[in-house]
Amino acid sequence: MRILKGNIWILVLVCLSLQSFSQEATLGARKALIVGISDYQEESLKLNYAASDAALFRDYLLKIEKLSEDQITYLNSNDPSSESYAGALGIYNALDNLLEQAAPNDLIYIYFAGHGDVVKKIARYEGYLLATDANASQNYKGTGGVVALEDLNEYVAAITGTGAKVVLILDACHSGFAFKEGSQKNMETLNESFLNSTKYFSCKPDEFSYESGDLGHGYFTYYLVLGLMGAADVDDTNLQYKELGEFLYTNVYNESEEKQTPLVVTQNPREVVKAVDPQFKKESMEIVKKSSSIKDLLASRSIQQSSSTSNAAEPHPVVKQFNAAMDREEYYDTEQSALSIYQNALKTNELPRQTLNKMQFALLKALSASAQMLINYYIEGHEQLPPAARFKKEAQNLEVCLSLMQPEAPLRERTYTGKLFLDAYAYIRAKNYSNYPKAKELLLEAVKLEPRAAYIHNALGVLYNQENQYKEAQYHYQEAHDLIPSWSYPVGNLGSNYYDQYQYKNAKRYYEEALYRYSDSLTAYQNLGAISVSQGKYAEAEALYLKSVNAKGELLAITLRNLGSLYEKKGNIRKAIDYYEQALAKDPKDVYTYYNYSDLLIEEGIDIQKASKLLTDAINLEPFFARGHAQYGDLLRRYSSDEASTAIAHRHYKDAIDYDPFYEWAYAGKGWLLHKQDQKDEALKSFELGITKNPNKPKSYYYLADYYKSGLKDVAKAEQFYLQAIQKDSFYLPAYKGLVDLYNDHKRQEESRVLLQTLINLDDEAPDTYNLLGNTYFSMGDNERAVVEYQNSLDVDSTYSKGLSNLAYSLLQTGKIEEAVGAYKKAITYNPYQNKAENFSLLMLSEGRRYKRENNHDMAGTLFQEALKLEVNYNTVTALAELYYFDNKPQKAQDVLRLLNADALSKTRETKMLELLCKVAIDLKLSQQATESLAALKKINPRSDYLLEALVHHVNGDSQQTIEALDQVKPIYFNEQLLKSLYSQNTLNLIKTLKP
Repeated sequence: MRILKGNIWILVLVCLSLQSFSQEATLGARKALIVGISDYQEESLKLNYAASDAALFRDYLLKIEKLSEDQITYLNSNDPSSESYAGALGIYNALDNLLEQAAPNDLIYIYFAGHGDVVKKIARYEGYLLATDANASQNYKGTGGVVALEDLNEYVAAITGTGAKVVLILDACHSGFAFKEGSQKNMETLNESFLNSTKYFSCKPDEFSYESGDLGHGYFTYYLVLGLMGAADVDDTNLQYKELGEFLYTNVYNESEEKQTPLVVTQNPREVVKAVDPQFKKESMEIVKKSSSIKDLLASRSIQQSSSTSNAAEPHPVVKQFNAAMDREEYYDTEQSALSIYQNALKTNELPRQTLNKMQFALLKALSASAQMLINYYIEGHEQLPPAARFKKEAQNLEVCLSLMQPEAPLRERTYTGKLFLDAYAYIRAKNYSNYPKAKELLLEAVKLEPRAAYIHNALGVLYNQENQYKEAQYHYQEAHDLIPSWSYPVGNLGSNYYDQYQYKNAKRYYEEALYRYSDSLTAYQNLGAISVSQGKYAEAEALYLKSVNAKGELLAITLRNLGSLYEKKGNIRKAIDYYEQALAKDPKDVYTYYNYSDLLIEEGIDIQKASKLLTDAINLEPFFARGHAQYGDLLRRYSSDEASTAIAHRHYKDAIDYDPFYEWAYAGKGWLLHKQDQKDEALKSFELGITKNPNKPKSYYYLADYYKSGLKDVAKAEQFYLQAIQKDSFYLPAYKGLVDLYNDHKRQEESRVLLQTLINLDDEAPDTYNLLGNTYFSMGDNERAVVEYQNSLDVDSTYSKGLSNLAYSLLQTGKIEEAVGAYKKAITYNPYQNKAENFSLLMLSEGRRYKRENNHDMAGTLFQEALKLEVNYNTVTALAELYYFDNKPQKAQDVLRLLNADALSKTRETKMLELLCKVAIDLKLSQQATESLAALKKINPRSDYLLEALVHHVNGDSQQTIEALDQVKPIYFNEQLLKSLYSQNTLNLIKTLKP
């Protein structure tokens, strides 16, 4: 046998009021509730053998103790529509039924196999059994998905109070998420909960219990059933507790490599547990001897079928209607809904109470299951939550559940707490600030009902954090953290709390703690990446983002979106667009991708129509998110000028401010719109109001500084507010850029250098800083030093695309032409929208012409050649062809001119090209080309160039026409300086022979 060490269970097996398993004559009815959960809705909670252990015990009751199937309620499914649904509601409902049906001398079995957990409550501990809809964060207070041991104890007490006997077996697993440091307390808590009872423990309080892949069961459950079948009986057919305990110890202790020590605690160890069948005893002992499968033995036994299972009656018409409504998921709000059908059936009394109870329970399951799943999803800490409407709908579902529950129902208060939370979070999720007070009221009521509900404290923290009430948020995040130290979500939120206050060291500490507690926390990687981005460490951020992948190794939608934003910051627009497109394909409802993508399309001037659609879709998806409205206002402000568009833009800015008064850009965007309308005083007030609402945020100061610089041209005020932005966040790069540009524009480069050196001392891994330093040296005319700094930006991050175009310009100024072209080609690849080949080639041509005027034809030729390599167009072709022509290299000029398509040129450019072709043909003595070029030229411009005609006639050998054409040339055109500007030296020599 082998131990599956990667899947350790802490098994707690307890038998309370354990009576004889035998069928004594004095016994009344026998019933059983068996719950076995391996397939939890939470992926991280899934188990290997819990369901198998429950099935094994069920088979034991059916085949050995001879219970019939209709005496057993068997819950093992995670499907809320299934009758065997093992959610908390299903388990409580089954316990209610057991209590309602219990009678004196009945024997009732209650068996649970699945996860169990114990959490600290001030000075004591609370124990829970985790139903299939439990969350994976130990956040049980008020969430549903669990059965409290305290509640279970009350059920057992109530059942035994009827005179019935109870056999309670809890096989509760703690897998990797378990409250490991509380394993000792697990035992103590269970002892306290089930006093004066016989107990079976799978191990000592300081030990773990293990499972076997070979057996397909936990060691303890496997040998317990074998022992009860008779393998534990020593000398007769009366199995005593003492014998069973010794059998368990001998086999479990020796089979488990970790020396697991099971315990049997009872008031009278010599009391008989049951009488065993000699045949079963023999067969079970043979299994122990051979270590074969217990399933083989039980499979050979027939099952006593219920007499009611054959010839099932046709469902009542009302039940058929009800089932049809449930299948349609038409639960309430219509006359044909399941709720209406059930309520009508209650009034008419045409159905038996048992059928009505089943209908009621079916509704409760259907309505509560998805609500519980949404709460669990929130508890997991997903960055992208469903829309607010989903939270509202689930709250409404729980409202209906409450109407179906009895006032004393065990889950009623928990259901009500869940409804309060869902209602509150619908407001928070919508980010509709006007409803935040109502959300706060609901959450405070919920936390009053469940003061130790960590997930409610966490939600209150989210609310306060969005209101910039950071201390209050910290308090509730810390409460959630203290209540469940193993839960990573509030730890991450504490990090975000500090991040929002620009305290990056503290934020990083909490994010790393969340990662430590949950090593594959995808959100923690995203958050750590966000800190790196805020500090300009793009390469570090990318490495962190790329660690955030799903189980298949695929990048998540949020990762793709963040990578898009990252590459946009680095200037690689092509790759940013690719990432945004991938993010949209992965998650078409992620509005933050819509925001980021549309912003890029607008800023780069790529596709305004697509940007407009993205923003419209985003507003439709999240109508109360301020950012969508503000960005749509920006689009109208920048690309529309009519009064109607301006009015719509104003409305969107107003909506943005109303929905989130802490969104800084809404005030800035509105300010720029007012400035465009020449309402400068009102514009300034809007910027200043942004600071009033956000006094601790650098963006609000930065936006006002930009307005003073670009809108009001007030250098002193702009400098003042740029510096205030930097005081709020010493890493806020936009403020540094704004201030550096201001200094450089006003010949204050030394102040730029000092400022940037201070930033480098804080952080020497930010490529933006070196890029800005390069800009400073470039503005000073120190191109050599500019090249060094631009190269530094690329050394820090080789994918930093912004540095490439700047490096190319500086290299060009230093005469490193080929390197400049290489750098610019890369810049074009990364951002073809801003870095156009034509722009850089024109700059190179301008530099080349300067060298040509200085008679440095070698340098001019190098520039013209590299410009042509960068882009073949009219300017690059004619510039190099002309240089070759005037340098008496007509064949090279001819080769270059062949690269140009004359049909794509304007008449003016075609005229110049044909003239050059004709002149080159004359030098090369290509009579046909010269004649054809001249003819084409005369079609465009009928006015004759008699000197050019004379030269073409000469090449064709027509002396008479050459003389006649020369006679038409005015003497002024034979001016030597004029001729030098028009013809090559070869042609000039020819002209001298024709016209001495």
